[in-house]
Amino acid sequence: GLRLETFDAESIYIAHAATDDDGSERPPAVCLYNRQAKESEQIRSRDYLVAVNGYTDAAEMQTEMRGSTELQLTIKRPVLLVVDVSQSSETRVLPVTSSAGATSLVVTSACDSVVAGANGLEEFGIVAG
Repeated sequence: GLRLETFDAESIYIAHAATDDDGSERPPAVCLYNRQAKESEQIRSRDYLVAVNGYTDAAEMQTEMRGSTELQLTIKRPVLLVVDVSQSSETRVLPVTSSAGATSLVVTSACDSVVAGANGLEEFGIVAG
């Protein structure tokens, strides 16, 4: 019911979480869970797994998901921000990573000048330094 992508050793990206609309005859566990969960607690595409049954290493989380019949998932939900980063005389580079077959990129760090130059981030509590 989940299509997962691993970018680093600390989290697993949920590229797709199955829904009732996917047409499966036998709904996967994620669908059954989401049916009874409050909307804010449902497992969604684009969430990140940061722990599975207490394991926080990505390889251990995947092993635990394959071998356990009951899972306690700790999920991190990112906030989607759309920002314009303008070029200037200084070089601004956003290092990114992805996994084979990935559907997205993850910005792994940003220097202070990029964060400071990103329009509107202050209203989300993001500040340079």
